[in-house]
Amino acid sequence: MDYRAEELAVKAGTTVRNIRSYRDHGLLPAPERRGRLALYDDSHLDRLLLISKLIPRGYTLAHIGELLSGQARGGGVAELLGEIYREDTDTNR
Repeated sequence: MDYRAEELAVKAGTTVRNIRSYRDHGLLPAPERRGRLALYDDSHLDRLLLISKLIPRGYTLAHIGELLSGQARGGGVAELLGEIYREDTDTNR
């Protein structure tokens, strides 16, 4: 299904401003352009719903970006957290 930004915001329980912010932070892919219309699909909705679950749990947009990047590379959460742990211990030495 296709959504305009306003429709997507309502469906995801967020605002158009947040959608733009998530796009600016690289957390949400650009919408498909059809002439002057920007159309989002269910993959955008799924991503927004995931983001909305992570933010109340204390994840920052930067953390969410790292998780999504790891997921896109095919890595699991445990693998990504292991990378973060190794980086933290290396910088604390």
